[in-house]
Amino acid sequence: MAKNNPHKMTEREIAIGQQVRQACLAISGDLTNSADAKDAKKASDAAVEAGRLPVLLSVARLSIEQNWTEAEAMWGCQYAADQKGNDDRTAKTIATFCSEMKSVTSPKVRESVPDIVKACEDAWQAETDDIELDKDAPRPLREFAKRKYHLIITAIKEQRLGQIYITMPQDVVDWAEANDPAKNPDKVADKLANIASDLAGIFIYFNHADIQEAADALGRLDAKALRACRVHPDMTATLPKPPAKAAETTPQAPKPTPTLVAPLAPAPAPEPVAAPEAASEPHEGAAGLASFLNDPEDIEQEEPAELLAAD
Repeated sequence: MAKNNPHKMTEREIAIGQQVRQACLAISGDLTNSADAKDAKKASDAAVEAGRLPVLLSVARLSIEQNWTEAEAMWGCQYAADQKGNDDRTAKTIATFCSEMKSVTSPKVRESVPDIVKACEDAWQAETDDIELDKDAPRPLREFAKRKYHLIITAIKEQRLGQIYITMPQDVVDWAEANDPAKNPDKVADKLANIASDLAGIFIYFNHADIQEAADALGRLDAKALRACRVHPDMTATLPKPPAKAAETTPQAPKPTPTLVAPLAPAPAPEPVAAPEAASEPHEGAAGLASFLNDPEDIEQEEPAELLAAD
């Protein structure tokens, strides 16, 4: 039973969670057997590069085959992360991996995951080849993400959110260049804020007015101010976006045409019927019928609506 989870898990969500947990254990086994933190770090790095990606691709295929919904994938991953038996050494790794699985199993992106992975791997390899030929060659992918795996996961998450649409290696390069941390106003603003804090600490021991002035000036430069004075153009607006989906209209059955009921026409007067000769005394019912046949106007007729009700 999952802990700290108020959601009542369905049998299908639990089954998904068990499959996700098996996948998590497949990439955390090396950490469990590590002798110390240093070995665990090495094992973790090796798992990131060699173990996680094939497992993620397998889970993405499984989510397609079993048609997991967004909610089922989310709760299944939560179930896997909450299970007992995750020691402190592997709990964080499993929690991170479950978070990544939520992205790759999302119906919004899982069909494109293999294409995104291939585009990122090809772009990364091309950059590697360029660096081997020239150590000063541009490396926008490595400036954006330190590891190829992190580049792939970030690309999948961004495409899930509809921020990018990757179909080829050049799309990956363009996206990385547009999000270069050195040209990102938010990241630069955070860096300047840290510098301002450091300067304020220095001012405590070196009480010079210029130090305080520099700290105050840098503290005023937020992301909004940096966007207003940026020299490098904002390239994010030029990145390819997912193709717009045609509005899906559910065909509706034609509404039935109301049937109009015309008022009933008066029944034609029947031909006169001769009274039977054998009857010595006319029967009460026969006499009434003869009276109606001779003069139907004498009997009050029902309104058409009442006739409909009677039918």
